[in-house]
Amino acid sequence: MACNKDYDIVVIKQIMLLGYDDNALPVGGTVIHKTFHVTYKAARRIAIAVVGGTIVLLGIVMIVTPGPGLFGIAVGLTILAIEFTWARRWLKRLRETISDGMANNRARRAENHRKRVDN
Repeated sequence: MACNKDYDIVVIKQIMLLGYDDNALPVGGTVIHKTFHVTYKAARRIAIAVVGGTIVLLGIVMIVTPGPGLFGIAVGLTILAIEFTWARRWLKRLRETISDGMANNRARRAENHRKRVDN
C-alpha cells in the first residue's frame, strides 16, 4: 500500500489540534478510534448540559410555583458539575449559602429558646 506523505501530515496536524500528544500517530484504525473518542466526549458533554440545564430551569420555575425549587437547582447543578467547573463553583457556593443559613437559623432558634426558658 502506498503511503501519501501529505495526507499523513494533515492527519497528524488534525490529531495535534484535537489535543492529542505527539506520540499519537495515525496507524490503521487509530485515527478513527480517536475521532470517535472526541465525538463521544462532545456528545456526552452536550447531553449533560441539556439534562442539567433543563433541571436547573425547572428548579427556577419551581421557585415561583409550588415545588422544591432549590432542590431542583441543586440537582441540576450537581449534574452539570460532572462536566463543567463553573457549575462546581456555583454548587459549592450554593452549599455554603444553605449551610450558613441553616447555622444562622439554628443559632436564632437557640437564642429564642434561651429567652423563653429564662423568662
